[in-house]
Amino acid sequence: MKLQISEETQEAFIDLEDRFYRLRGMEKNNNLEVLKLNLRIKANDRIHFDTLDLYNARARKSFVAVASDITGALREEIEKDLTTIIELIEPHQEERLKQKLQTLEQAPELSAEQEQEALAFLRDPNLIEKIQQDFDKVGLVGENTNRLLGYLITISRKLDRPLSGQIMARSASGKSYLMNALLSFVPPEDKHVMTSLTAQALFYMHEESLKNKVLAIAEDEGSTQATYPLKILGSEGELTLAVTVRDPDSGFPQTKIRKIKASVAQLTTSTKPEIDYELGTRYLILTVDESQEQTKKIHAAQREAETLKGHFKRIDKEKILNLHHNVQRLLKPLAVHNPYADQLSFPDDQLRLRRDNPKFLGLIRTIAYLRQYQKTVESTEYKGRKIEYVEVDKTDIEIAHSLAKEFLGRTLDELSPPTRSFLLVLDEMVESLAEEKNLKRHEVRFTRKEAREFTKWGVIQVREHLERLVELEWIIRHRIDGPGAQYCYQLIYQAQESQAWDLPQIQDVGSRRPVVGKRTVKRRASQ
Repeated sequence: MKLQISEETQEAFIDLEDRFYRLRGMEKNNNLEVLKLNLRIKANDRIHFDTLDLYNARARKSFVAVASDITGALREEIEKDLTTIIELIEPHQEERLKQKLQTLEQAPELSAEQEQEALAFLRDPNLIEKIQQDFDKVGLVGENTNRLLGYLITISRKLDRPLSGQIMARSASGKSYLMNALLSFVPPEDKHVMTSLTAQALFYMHEESLKNKVLAIAEDEGSTQATYPLKILGSEGELTLAVTVRDPDSGFPQTKIRKIKASVAQLTTSTKPEIDYELGTRYLILTVDESQEQTKKIHAAQREAETLKGHFKRIDKEKILNLHHNVQRLLKPLAVHNPYADQLSFPDDQLRLRRDNPKFLGLIRTIAYLRQYQKTVESTEYKGRKIEYVEVDKTDIEIAHSLAKEFLGRTLDELSPPTRSFLLVLDEMVESLAEEKNLKRHEVRFTRKEAREFTKWGVIQVREHLERLVELEWIIRHRIDGPGAQYCYQLIYQAQESQAWDLPQIQDVGSRRPVVGKRTVKRRASQ
């Protein structure tokens, strides 16, 4: 009794005494919960064909009855045969699916030359500056803070508590281009790029396919149905689905639990005029530079792309991206110890800061992890468990501090980045009108048409952002006397200096704290 499989036709053959079975369709089963096959039995020179799920008791019972009537074989023998077939097929199916998953997500082996080149990049003291330079070389001009933040978000996928980000900007501002540029630096096996997600899509993905991956969604509208599981996945790292199914043997309903543990760094874009509060507390908010100066830079880069120099850059771009893929493949799974953690300060005057503080600490952790080859890899034992780790240094905190000044201002701002940009342009318009008409700022009234003409924003964008500003009382709406419903607006916003967030300064960080447990130096990563 042996399972014989033809590699050419993917058919399986089993001989059981005077009964012969042929199985087809094994390769179509993509999970271990289904075993649907085309089954042929030959006995007493008679043949019966059927397609059934061998895990379905009713389907097996029906097959046994019909096969027995047609071939003359005893029902008890056919029932026993099906049990034997299942026992023989299951190990083969498990191994096939395991190999298929490894093939889909296996990183290619690096040559000695590729590994040395990637190691040299990781050991460079100017690692962060080199990353910024490579963004310039691949054609992403400006956006220095956003692109470094985005790069670190994708790197955090390798940690047990990844970061997530949302790029908020107007249509045609380049937010998708920014996200695609960030994703191009991530190895193909480490990312899932989606255009849409249904409500339960994440619950039925293989657990390994969500482990240490970047999950990117082109537009947040494509994930509207899956917003809740995405939020839970970002904060808990685990999804639990309880579904009611009918027991195939008894016919009674029963509850089945499916759990997915995942470590994913989420990245998405949005054109919404306001930040979803639940997402805002979980995501780092990135925005696109919409200034005229940035537009000039983009136009210059677009024109250069049409020249011979632009052609050379496209050739170099492939080499640069391959280098970063190899760089990220060499990052080892290490823990990060922050000996300065309890010496760091953070704003505490808002409830949501309970989630923003971990994001700041996560940013420090990610930077230290990225710089692991410039640190000493150490190990410690605690309760019989060996832990390998690298330590946060002052450079990591300094880099995180420079980035946090911007992203914290966005997440703590009650206005979304596009609405804030619109407000600043309106402020310029009111200043101009006040000077032109010899009025005080609070005396200036303007219409939507005047706002459109001055800002050069679209009709829908002006309407949405004005409504948001009225709702938050940054602007007052006045009804104009006369026929029809006509309105004008009064700006009550006063330009202020940016709020100084109480973030830790490097000089505030003093001596390091000891590690709990037995600590040993394992190796120098740069050696």
